[in-house]
Amino acid sequence: MNAAKTDSDASDTTHNSQHSAPQVTFPDVTRDEVFRIETPRLWLRWPKISDAEEIASFAGLPEVAEMTASWPVGVSADEVARRIEDARRWNSRGERLLMVIVAKSAPRKVIGQIGLDSEDDATLGLGYHLAPEFWGQGLMSEAVSSLVTLAFWLTGAAAVKADIRIINAASRRVLQKTGFVATGTEVAQCGMRGQVEKENFRLQRGARAALRIV
Repeated sequence: MNAAKTDSDASDTTHNSQHSAPQVTFPDVTRDEVFRIETPRLWLRWPKISDAEEIASFAGLPEVAEMTASWPVGVSADEVARRIEDARRWNSRGERLLMVIVAKSAPRKVIGQIGLDSEDDATLGLGYHLAPEFWGQGLMSEAVSSLVTLAFWLTGAAAVKADIRIINAASRRVLQKTGFVATGTEVAQCGMRGQVEKENFRLQRGARAALRIV
């Protein structure tokens, strides 16, 4: 499955514009690179510059990049390294929480990315993408469930939203499986993808019990 949240920047979890209104912030515990999340089959951790080449190997694939707003097909490792530097800076400030995904069975190999950013003072935006060789195993549902559950616990966010391209059936299944509710479709500008039809999803804090930690 590919990235959700089509209107985003470097990590496909965040907007290009600078936020001026009050925002949801992440607590001190997430602002150090030692922070990580364990799920039954995965580790989610901060990205490192040394991850750049591996991320580029899947993030730039057409079937991955074309489902995102800002990842170019054939993205270079140098460009990924720049994005990782940005992600680490945002994480350290508590502005966003951007993580890489590694499988416990092969902990040295990065297989995806997932993250949250602040939409406003009550809403977080979710984005993710996964290397194609790992699609169809329920791994992204596992990562989404764990990250979103933790976000509700650690922040005052009232909801998490995600936007996907209407053609992205795999991301739709991930969001439905993890309790998100479709709120409508629209045609919107999607970064370097131009005008695309997208579907919007939302998960309210009160509905988080619907999440399944798999």
